[in-house]
Amino acid sequence: MKYRPEIDGLRTVAVLAVVFYHAEFLFSGINPFKGGYIGVDVFFVVSGYLIASIILSDLKNDIFSFTRFYERRARRILPALFVVMLASIPFAWSKMLPNAMKEYAGSVLSSLFFSSNFWFWKEDSYWAEPSALKPFLHTWTLSAEEQFYILFPLLLFLLWRFAPKYILGMFLVLSLLSLQFAETFTARAPEFTFYLLPARGWELLAGALLAKLEMDRGRVNPPILGKLAPTLGICLIGYSIIFFTDNTKHPSYITLIPVVGTMLIIWFCRKGELITDVLSSKAMVGVGLISYSLYLWHYPVFAFARMNGNTPSHFDKTLWILLTLLLAVISYFLVERPFRNRQTFQRKTFVAIILFIGAAIASFQLFAYKTNGIPSRLPFSQEVFETFRESDYKTICHVPGGEEELFEKRWCKIGAEKEPPSFIVIGDSHANAMMELLHSLGVTNEKSGLFLWRSGCPPFLDTYPTRSTVESANRCVAMNNEALELVKQHDIKNVFFVARWDYYLNSLNDHYQQLINTFYGEFSEERSREVFKTQLTKTISAYAGTGARLIIMSQVPRQNMKAVEIYKIVQEQVGMDRENSSSSLYSKSLDIASHNKRNAMANRIFREQAKGVPYVDIIDPTSLLCGDRCPVGDLTTSYYFDRDHISPNGSRLLRILFEPYF
Repeated sequence: MKYRPEIDGLRTVAVLAVVFYHAEFLFSGINPFKGGYIGVDVFFVVSGYLIASIILSDLKNDIFSFTRFYERRARRILPALFVVMLASIPFAWSKMLPNAMKEYAGSVLSSLFFSSNFWFWKEDSYWAEPSALKPFLHTWTLSAEEQFYILFPLLLFLLWRFAPKYILGMFLVLSLLSLQFAETFTARAPEFTFYLLPARGWELLAGALLAKLEMDRGRVNPPILGKLAPTLGICLIGYSIIFFTDNTKHPSYITLIPVVGTMLIIWFCRKGELITDVLSSKAMVGVGLISYSLYLWHYPVFAFARMNGNTPSHFDKTLWILLTLLLAVISYFLVERPFRNRQTFQRKTFVAIILFIGAAIASFQLFAYKTNGIPSRLPFSQEVFETFRESDYKTICHVPGGEEELFEKRWCKIGAEKEPPSFIVIGDSHANAMMELLHSLGVTNEKSGLFLWRSGCPPFLDTYPTRSTVESANRCVAMNNEALELVKQHDIKNVFFVARWDYYLNSLNDHYQQLINTFYGEFSEERSREVFKTQLTKTISAYAGTGARLIIMSQVPRQNMKAVEIYKIVQEQVGMDRENSSSSLYSKSLDIASHNKRNAMANRIFREQAKGVPYVDIIDPTSLLCGDRCPVGDLTTSYYFDRDHISPNGSRLLRILFEPYF
């Protein structure tokens, strides 16, 4: 196949678009490369064109060999990939907490077997690391390509042997089916279509179509198209990079813009024309030659650099890119080129080296995955990582009406199951976080209670958050009405209110306003605070009429970031030093002054309501959770499972506050 330098220049456009997109340079809050992810689509078209050209050429000359084809692929892909994987291990060891380490190990293992696109598609959990902190997220593209390389040569070989006249038609039909699949399912299952081959195959086949057309007819075109088409192609790619966003429906029909742009450049570029000369320049070709290594290195470098917990500056990101370029140049000359040379590394030697290094990487990553991230390497005890969890209400709370009723009403029974209910807990997800403690107190004291909670719902009658949908607002109101009826029905003596109060001070409305005004009318914090006061007064009066005691728990301190992030930063900055780790955890926890300031208004309202009222108690968790700071946890236990929800272990610290009511 005749070398075309402009193709390497096109690779440069693609890889730089991706690199700058992932660097996330922001100017006035805008990333000028916000559509840079389409560089991957450009890569796919180029890869499809080159691979199909090579296979078709070999088939035409009757020298095609599956063994030789896959040896080429292995020499091209594996050595540099393995070097990046090996280089990442010490950084993962020193910077990652167990959950992140386990996730990283799984992604590397899946990358080794070219299935990481499936791994990242299926990986969707509350505890999953943010995308920017997953060092091998970018390998999904390699996996998608390799899956194509497994299927495509076999398909092309069979078509060449048994139906050579239908090769072009088959490429076209499969491309259209794949494109329609992407268009149909991207809106319904965007993760599936983004990562997996059925919705991406059309981009690779678009390049294969060009290769087959070129073999059959050559690239003979009118001169005017040679001048205009490449310029149009670059404009289409540039438009996509600048104007596509993360919200663009992609892949879909709109992805035809960069794909067609790439096809125009591949097909119409001619030596002596402006776009061809620019793409064929030494600088563009030079970056294109190292584009594979550049792509491999950039995401791990960016991800590990971001793990220091600081917000990176433009200068920091520029250094990341320069470091990536340096590593790419080194790995291109010291790894890629030598291993592609069959004289330097003959087949048996190459296979032996690759198998040995691959087995070593797989063994380490499998060990890291099976041990849940090797927690023994850290200064924190293994138990601390088991406390990053919320109360499992499904195993604690008895639901008379079954799971469906629990979803509809968030109503269940805790404590001593056979006893009649003597207390009730009402609130939002902060109430749910206290469930294990209150259940334990009930069992110990042979008392049972009713538990009503719904995320984002304050325990005030006829009240709901402004940001609610109509459906969720109605459920909030229904939950609190039912709570009051249950108190009357069972003659309950103690009513516990637990919620994130600072949220409702700024986002509350009452049910007597029309819902339509809530969602489309004007909203003000003053109005929200007025509702907070009036509806609290109304709710206290309603419960006073039942003869029950109302116990309001002030808000649990809200940390400045998630607990796991604080532990991660301490690990990165302090390492294995237990004494400094302990003091660092404390120093990075929320200071009491900030907590008091944030909750001053809610606490003042509660005190005013409880003043001189014997049946209203205010209990304050900060008396047990805070000194001059409110610790996120210690070396054995996290008191939080995220930023503001207390963990089951943290709730046990508050036992003494609730015991008098049992």
